[in-house]
Amino acid sequence: MSNLAVYCMTLLVTLSPPDPAKHRPPPGWHETLEQRVERYQGIAADVAAVARTRVEAAVLLGVAWHESGFARDVDLGPCYQGPGFKGRCDGGRAVGMWQIQEANREKRDLWRQNRREAAREAWRRILMSRASCAKNVPDEVLALYASGNCSSRHGRVAARSLDHAIRRALLVRHDDVRHDDDARGAAR
Repeated sequence: MSNLAVYCMTLLVTLSPPDPAKHRPPPGWHETLEQRVERYQGIAADVAAVARTRVEAAVLLGVAWHESGFARDVDLGPCYQGPGFKGRCDGGRAVGMWQIQEANREKRDLWRQNRREAAREAWRRILMSRASCAKNVPDEVLALYASGNCSSRHGRVAARSLDHAIRRALLVRHDDVRHDDDARGAAR
């Protein structure tokens, strides 16, 4: 595991500890601690392959945490829409941990099936939102990402919530979690 991937793993286990008792998965999506740690390792590797710096990794994982909580069904798809979980993933319109909405079915399928490509697209959209909404106050520059519009009240509120999650991720230090050789120690 690269240093950036280890840092990503630290972010994952700090933002959403993998202890199954702390998660309420939808029916059919339960995972053991070992399965969750293994999935988190895959997420860490994919984000580390896309991000060039710890800041970029923290932004990507902060957004993913806010959008999906790293839920297994949202990550692996399809997002569960049954009783008690209705409306998730924007009613099934959004895919992947970054909850990307796209009309083009081929692109949507790619991002549902390929986490690394979804992270790339999320990063592209984050940068596009920052540029498009540059006139917004700093904690509202992700309004386009959050709602598709830089100026709507809903978009600005959603952007502030995203910004809060990113700031939380940016506070995580690499040494906040102990990592054993196989990363299972970090998950406990």
